[in-house]
Amino acid sequence: MTLASTLVELDDTRADLIALIDVLTPDQLAFSPAAGAWSAEGVAEHLLLTEEFILRAIEHGPDANLGPATPGVIDDMISVFRSDQQVQAPPFLEPTGQGYVGTRAGLVRLGARWQQIVDATPAGDRVVFEHPLAGPLSLLDTVRFVEAHAGHHRYQLARIAASPGYPS
Repeated sequence: MTLASTLVELDDTRADLIALIDVLTPDQLAFSPAAGAWSAEGVAEHLLLTEEFILRAIEHGPDANLGPATPGVIDDMISVFRSDQQVQAPPFLEPTGQGYVGTRAGLVRLGARWQQIVDATPAGDRVVFEHPLAGPLSLLDTVRFVEAHAGHHRYQLARIAASPGYPS
């Protein structure tokens, strides 16, 4: 697994999610299976908020006190994201209701931002991001995490569509 191939996986996963959401009707896009539960529109916004948060942190530069990245530390978290296990997002990454049109445009632009970071980052295991649970991550592990996180939300979209009352 290389950084280049992982970045392609992330772009493909994001494109797949956009394609899944693009075909929804306005009622399906806005449907929430329960009070406080996210709609498909909210899932898309959460994905945008998460990637933007991580990109801003990388662009700002890591804290010099982070220490070295620990190879493989993110693997357990990625295993959870490869399952249907539900995970609670931090409050600052919860959707705010900005609407899908703006969210979609933001999601489409993310690939170019990631490529700029990859192009500007020296090769190696240099820490670029501190994950709140996994700790210091290299660029490769950060991209692996973001790809797994995005892919995980396929399960959430399926749960929303399988919910009672989901519009046809």
